Amino acid sequence: MIEVSSNSKYKLVYSIVDHPQIGPVIKPYVVQLTPNGNYSLVFEHIIGSDLKFYSDLDNETTSEIIKLLDNLTSEAITKKFSSKKKIRPTEFFEKLMSDYLYKSTIKPYIDGILIKVLNKIPKDGLFLYDYKNPTYLKIEVLEEESKALFHFRRNENGTNYFITIKSGTEVFSQFHRDTLVITDTPCWLLVKDKLLHFEPNFEGQKIAPFLQNPYLHIKPVAEEQFYKKFALPLIEQYAVNAQGITIETEQFFATPIVRIEKNLRGNYILNLMFNYGGQLFHHHAGNIISAVLIKQQGDLRIKKIRRNKEWENHKNRKLLELGFVHKQNSEFVAPNNESLYGLINYVAQTKLELENAGFEIRQQLYQKSYFIGDADLTFSVTLVDDWFDIKAKVKFGEFEIPFVHLRKNIFGSTPYMWL
Repeated sequence: MIEVSSNSKYKLVYSIVDHPQIGPVIKPYVVQLTPNGNYSLVFEHIIGSDLKFYSDLDNETTSEIIKLLDNLTSEAITKKFSSKKKIRPTEFFEKLMSDYLYKSTIKPYIDGILIKVLNKIPKDGLFLYDYKNPTYLKIEVLEEESKALFHFRRNENGTNYFITIKSGTEVFSQFHRDTLVITDTPCWLLVKDKLLHFEPNFEGQKIAPFLQNPYLHIKPVAEEQFYKKFALPLIEQYAVNAQGITIETEQFFATPIVRIEKNLRGNYILNLMFNYGGQLFHHHAGNIISAVLIKQQGDLRIKKIRRNKEWENHKNRKLLELGFVHKQNSEFVAPNNESLYGLINYVAQTKLELENAGFEIRQQLYQKSYFIGDADLTFSVTLVDDWFDIKAKVKFGEFEIPFVHLRKNIFGSTPYMWL
């Protein structure tokens, strides 16, 4: 039934509704206007097929938005995620929708649609639904990307942890009232009548702890575990303000490392890594900054290591110039031969160039070690009873082996470099 007459003055609005089972969604409403142009309490929730009743709303953009939002009704969610064909939404939400199903599947699906919609809807037509009123609170959408600042205040009583958010010139510090996380990643956050959005990788769950309390207190007995498991990843990714705990940023002259090893798929590869002051980073690892917790005589401090990705990429290109073939992530193989011995032979051939370029060559092959240097073959001749006794020795670095001991290896087609 259409409550709003198509002959009266009306306006299309979008309202954020905090659904009790599936969380925040957006619903489109046609709201009838009063004679003086204000919103009335006469309204109708519409779906895509209703647009034919409102010809002035039936355009491509509006149709696209409303069809997306049609997927977020209780009936549509139930139909998509219920294993039973005929079931009421209330029964599905109460009996079949587990917490795991919601967090792993349903919520990401809802967030994906909401993010598309929030990037399309007119910013002057967004409201918060409450008290059976779709225009209860006009929402201002802040255009500038918001930035989060995480705070740690440490003293003898423990650590207080809280967050502030800056969007343009506005700073938000209280979230335990009138705050709603609309989507998780990327995060859209409603704070009172302001809608904020963050960088693509920022997760709304980082704000969730402060929806109930203005700050979290960590007791001294739990501080070390808190900093290791929770604070360090934050420090690596986001801006942090700390008092009572030292955070030092260090820039190291790193060493490029190529390591011969066996990957999880059972293939032998050359793994490209970088050593920054004792911390190893795979080349493909995305974190530019790594944080390490150091405990000395009961005191805690944090060391931040900043990587030089431009320099790392130069070393990556050097391997390609030497003929190594990039497979995936930080893995390389020899050209035209992906066997173990093909790889070892090629590393041996390029050993001098690798070392001149600053690479350190390592091996991680359980109890075996492969010689990748130059082998030196020497002969000695002795006259014994009118016969010449010829003896040969092969020198592998510091190891010297009689040639006769390699006879089995040679006839067994086993390369000489294995010791």
